[in-house]
Amino acid sequence: METGYSLLKGKLIDEKTDIKLIESSLGFSLPPLYKLFIETFYVGEKNLFTEKVFISSLGYFRDLSYYYFLHNGETIGFSYFINIEKAIEVYSSNYLTDYHYERNYFPFAVSDGGGLCVGTKDEEIDKIVWDDPYGGYQVIANNVFEFIRGIKVDFLEEENLYGGIKYSQLYKNYGEYFYRVRE
Repeated sequence: METGYSLLKGKLIDEKTDIKLIESSLGFSLPPLYKLFIETFYVGEKNLFTEKVFISSLGYFRDLSYYYFLHNGETIGFSYFINIEKAIEVYSSNYLTDYHYERNYFPFAVSDGGGLCVGTKDEEIDKIVWDDPYGGYQVIANNVFEFIRGIKVDFLEEENLYGGIKYSQLYKNYGEYFYRVRE
């Protein structure tokens, strides 16, 4: 199974991200390693590699795998990196608490039960912070690149597959990136 950087899609050299425009709309400078990350990789809901199965009766795909990050023995479910436009929208909305503003956290990714933010100031600059719904805010990685190296992917348990599908029913045709269900 793929892990870390192999899950990301890199941008071409001529694909530019206008960091100055983003920072001027936010009113502060983004952390340096986070800037490098959004300049280098595509981010957003559809830009991580996952194993998928095509459900012909529905005419669309379902995930077969999920992401997680281990921190001090605790599994933090991870869904996707928020694209910069959505991150700005979330940061500018009432969705975030005053704590995010006071601590200077910027939304970075979506996780199970809470969000992941990047620190934007002082000793927490570039730190990845988990908004744990049960334990407050925790620094889980020193920067986005350390976080990426720690991402793991696993297949869903068979009982969690859509419509009672069994793994023994799945196959791939040559050249396809997704599984099909043998009827």
